[in-house]
Amino acid sequence: MKSALLISIALAVACGEGSDSTSPSAISAPVTPVVFGEVYAGVFRDRDAAVYCTGCHAFLGAELSESELYDQLVDVPADRAPCAGKVRVVPGDPEASLLLVKLVPGTPACGERMPAGGGLFGDPLTTAQIELVRRWISDGALR
Repeated sequence: MKSALLISIALAVACGEGSDSTSPSAISAPVTPVVFGEVYAGVFRDRDAAVYCTGCHAFLGAELSESELYDQLVDVPADRAPCAGKVRVVPGDPEASLLLVKLVPGTPACGERMPAGGGLFGDPLTTAQIELVRRWISDGALR
């Protein structure tokens, strides 16, 4: 009987029983990619924010509906100096995306940091909002 118990314990250990790597708490749920609608609602059209993107960019003639804004950002080069030619959003590459570079404090950027005016046209984005944009771009800038 004693040997049967030892064999059972040995098999359980060999098969990973009791291992933290297979316990339900160690298995993480799949991460759902961020889609543009989340970024649009949480950053670009944040109803709780002061002005944010809709103030300046609507004034500059940018369309700010969700679909039109997406089409103006993803794989589209900037058309105004000094950032002309730099791609606004490079799917899968946040560091190469002009949008993120202009949002993150302390990163070198061409032109003015966003939001413009050092808070004149809206409070700086929160860390959570910037990370949402970063994750959306990293996830492939999905519509």
